[in-house]
Amino acid sequence: IDGRDEARGRLELSAGQLLGGLRFHPGLMDGAFQVICGLVTETPVGEETQFLPFALEQFELRHPLPAAGFAVVKRLAGARFRVVVCDEAGRV
Repeated sequence: IDGRDEARGRLELSAGQLLGGLRFHPGLMDGAFQVICGLVTETPVGEETQFLPFALEQFELRHPLPAAGFAVVKRLAGARFRVVVCDEAGRV
């Protein structure tokens, strides 16, 4: 992961957040989106820019995720990113 077009972040629900039968906890989704922000920190001097991920083009859930894992983000083009969430063993 090069840090310019790719980033990785650890995801982990706190002890108070339970999966409660959810296959994909919203807290994990929020954490995955926050990893995108690590790639959009470069702003031209003098400009104030805010970035807010707000849309999904595609969502695929292959199996329920545990309470901890990783989000791997790759910049595609412009403000488009591919976000892959995996468990601690790297299983997607």
